[in-house]
Amino acid sequence: MKIVFSDLDGTLLNTRQTVSSADMQTLEALGRQKIIRVIATGRSYFSLQKVLKPDFPVDYIILSSGVGIIDWRSKTLIQSYEIPANDVQKIAGFLISRQVDFMVHAALPDNHWFSYVHTNQHNADFKRRLKLYAPYASALYNSASLTAASQFVLIFPEESSSIDGLRSGLKNVNLIRATSPLDNQSVWYELLPKQASKRQAAQFICERFQYGAKDALALGNDYNDNDLLDWAGQKFVVANAPHELKKRYPVIVSNNESPLTYIMENLILT
Repeated sequence: MKIVFSDLDGTLLNTRQTVSSADMQTLEALGRQKIIRVIATGRSYFSLQKVLKPDFPVDYIILSSGVGIIDWRSKTLIQSYEIPANDVQKIAGFLISRQVDFMVHAALPDNHWFSYVHTNQHNADFKRRLKLYAPYASALYNSASLTAASQFVLIFPEESSSIDGLRSGLKNVNLIRATSPLDNQSVWYELLPKQASKRQAAQFICERFQYGAKDALALGNDYNDNDLLDWAGQKFVVANAPHELKKRYPVIVSNNESPLTYIMENLILT
């Protein structure tokens, strides 16, 4: 193992939204061993700074599920992708015609700013996210006004979570399912640039060091980690992951039990 990729929310972050002291010490120890440490998160850079201090002991951050990569020590954006304006406008128009609640985010590094369309008054999780980021949100009235974007976020109440029937109108994007980090049950779909995913970002970082999948360990907790977990030579999910993922990948302790430390002390293969 030469490089470690870990998801953040529900994985390295516990339910108190902190990283345990044991996992902090493990990350520092990995650095001393010259093992590359990478956080692969769905968060934007703005959101990330709410939970990680500038001196957090990692080397790279994969942002927004692969839309961007930051060299954490220099705080430099070294890779980013966007959905072209023409595609953004077509997708937004299609979603509006289907009365789907969505948010469309600006390009990096300003992707905490977004425009939104909200039609379903029973979509509590959409309202929750909108309230959380209200200073950075604006209602969308004309899809033709949209420019290039980093991603769309589609939010469905749990009882109406199917995206079947929409896929034909969602072209030239990477469609990724995720569980809401806010209520832990609503279904989100992220529409990302075609080149963006956690796996592709992980490969980009590995290539900088002439590493491959066999050199990588991945730790995750949700559906948006699937491609990264499938790719990595060693892979684990935490005990609080959805049942479908726990059937597919080796299961360890929960995010409240210092999962990275558990792996390094009990399961790691060199």
